[in-house]
Amino acid sequence: MDEETIKERRIFDWYCPTKRDYGVRGAYYSQVFDYVEIKVEICKSGANCPPNIDKIIESANLNIIFINRYLDFTSYDEPIKSFLEDEFYYKFDANRRVVSNIYIKKNEAAFSDDIW
Repeated sequence: MDEETIKERRIFDWYCPTKRDYGVRGAYYSQVFDYVEIKVEICKSGANCPPNIDKIIESANLNIIFINRYLDFTSYDEPIKSFLEDEFYYKFDANRRVVSNIYIKKNEAAFSDDIW
């Protein structure tokens, strides 16, 4: 990730998980299936909730952003490029429950650009 993108997106102003690496593997029906679960729950009444919790929730949102990579066929010096994948955006509603599954897959490529 280049420094210009980090400054432009103000990434250091976000609330990000402190753990940097997460191990995920397998598929939904495989014997080994490790995943990451992120829960955002409204506090229950009487549990030190602010009196205006509904307004706070409705003004909040959740962005799931990660670094994605793609193969740039026009760049021989640096064929693998990175960008911020930011298509996962959730707006909260105090009266509604939102559940979403996001499936990610590892990209793999084998280069055969040398004929010898």
